[in-house]
Amino acid sequence: MSNRMRPVKTIFIITILKILVFGFCTLLSYLFSKEVNGDFELGWPYKFYYQFEVRSETGLGIQHGRWPMNLIYNYILSFFFSILIFFVYRKLKGNNLNVSA
Repeated sequence: MSNRMRPVKTIFIITILKILVFGFCTLLSYLFSKEVNGDFELGWPYKFYYQFEVRSETGLGIQHGRWPMNLIYNYILSFFFSILIFFVYRKLKGNNLNVSA
């Protein structure tokens, strides 16, 4: 592989890792917060979305809320975790990172 393509490959791998880390943390937060009545929260370590059921005179209603800044914080943290994972993996495997299909 040419040296010009190496940074592109590194950025691509880190981006894929970032998506996987963010999705995995969000899925785990959903699984651990889900209750029988349908209430749940999303986001780890910062909750960025919640949903809960409300009973009223007119029936059941679903309420929800979100914290956009917490979503951004989680995204930034997943980016740093992805970089950490990438460089730890690269250090363990040596500097020759071959990701071929």
